[in-house]
Amino acid sequence: MRIDILAFQYWAGVGRQEDLESWVAGELHNDAPHPKACSLLSTKEYEEQELALLEIAYERCGFEPVSELGGKWAKNLLLHYCQRLLQGNMKPHQFCEFVNMLEVKIIDGPLFGKNTGYYPEWLFSVVNDCDWCDKSWTTANSPHLAEAAWKLLADET
Repeated sequence: MRIDILAFQYWAGVGRQEDLESWVAGELHNDAPHPKACSLLSTKEYEEQELALLEIAYERCGFEPVSELGGKWAKNLLLHYCQRLLQGNMKPHQFCEFVNMLEVKIIDGPLFGKNTGYYPEWLFSVVNDCDWCDKSWTTANSPHLAEAAWKLLADET
């Protein structure tokens, strides 16, 4: 797995320990492994792993999750979550928690580069549709959320 993809997955909260371990194992076989590669396995704190991966990705390939490329990947992940919501495999409050986390991380801006004020247009409406969401929401009592998910998916076809 490429470091930028792994770093993005951790940033988006969907990174998996197995993928991290696999990347580190491959990295340690390189002639010049990144000095932080070994330390990634010594910490089990997700946030520390996330930051280290983002630093490595930025140093290696200039990857920032709050960028056009990161935005494209974030939208693809959101579209996957839209499908899960509409199929009944995700509850509205879980969907909205993801949407809100994504917005906060995007608003926080780039970690290493210059803040360009990047905020994807596709995120704005779904954030508004998630306002006031709580665990009592279902797709039946919050049809506007399902409508927003359908609209995002339709915009991609």
